[in-house]
Amino acid sequence: MINLENRKFTDTPRHGVQVEWIPYLDEVAQEFGVRVDLWSLLFNDPKLWARLYFGPSLPYQYRLTGPHAKSNARQIILEAKDRMEKPLRVKRSLRLGKDMVSTNEKYWKHNVFYTFFWGVIAVLVMDIFFLYSP
Repeated sequence: MINLENRKFTDTPRHGVQVEWIPYLDEVAQEFGVRVDLWSLLFNDPKLWARLYFGPSLPYQYRLTGPHAKSNARQIILEAKDRMEKPLRVKRSLRLGKDMVSTNEKYWKHNVFYTFFWGVIAVLVMDIFFLYSP
């Protein structure tokens, strides 16, 4: 029988100690007494439970309970998606009153068209080359 646990990591001296990241963090958090009890969160705070269970692993989850707990950790976890998306949002120009990226939008469409066009040409040329090569 194949041991699937050993197939996750390369077995070489160079890669000596490798662990799964999230179970390792949960084990260390258990030792320090800061691990979040997801069962109690499921019934007491379902919105926070959903963010912790289905969302990314955030360091603030270890500040919810235990020593050195922060009062705003819950708010930071719930706003994590907004914090990630904020730099990616379209900026408004105060002078022009329109999107600053609107000028780049036509170039994006232009580049997509030409990329597709030249891709089709390249496929046709390669097809013809391979069809008529001896």
